[in-house]
Amino acid sequence: MKRTLLIIATLFVVLTSGMAQNHIVKLGIPSLLYGRANLNYEFVLNDKTSLNLRAGAQFPRNFPVDAVLQEDPNDEFRINSGKWNAYGFTPSYRIYFGKNNPAPQGFYVSPYVSYNKNTVTVDMEYDDGAQISVPATMKVGYSGIGGGVMIGNQWVINESFVIDFNYFGIGYGLQTIAMKFSSSDPSVDYDQLKDELEAELENTGNNGVNDIDNIEALDDGIKIKAEAPSPQVKFSFSLGYMF
Repeated sequence: MKRTLLIIATLFVVLTSGMAQNHIVKLGIPSLLYGRANLNYEFVLNDKTSLNLRAGAQFPRNFPVDAVLQEDPNDEFRINSGKWNAYGFTPSYRIYFGKNNPAPQGFYVSPYVSYNKNTVTVDMEYDDGAQISVPATMKVGYSGIGGGVMIGNQWVINESFVIDFNYFGIGYGLQTIAMKFSSSDPSVDYDQLKDELEAELENTGNNGVNDIDNIEALDDGIKIKAEAPSPQVKFSFSLGYMF
């Protein structure tokens, strides 16, 4: 999937860069505060429309976690630390309005599609009565595709510097979630754990999550897959340069 998205992004730039039109490169500002880089490339098609490709990636971050989960007196999980990685792509088509502000300036409406991938890895230890401080790992990956529409305004200053304010966007998508739990404890019976999880889900229901019963017992852990609907809200503020 990463290779396919990279090819699409490369073709987008190559096919448009050979035409005598305006090009804009923009950097998202608010996302930098939480360690994510968002880079936009916009290609102006005519006085009314343009194509915009947004690519973002989360700088790998380690974060401390200090939490204890206890289901009964003999079971205790201590979460020690976590690591977060993420990336995503959002191609969009912009329609600009206003006779006095031809593209890429002025108010715009922008239909979009999006893809994102997040991975969180959590290191933990647990006590099960017989075993004390057994290392374990929980890896959670969730990817999503979606689509919607954004509205905003863009200003071009001195025919070079660009301010892009996407102040509202709404959409809908589908998230695919995959979780894997593994432990160094050789006594863990993953087949039994699978049966217990399926019984628990049958009693509690899925709470709006689809196909969560896709539970697989592996030799080195247990894996759970699920799908869930995902409303999307978009907001961005970028500074850029037109050439």
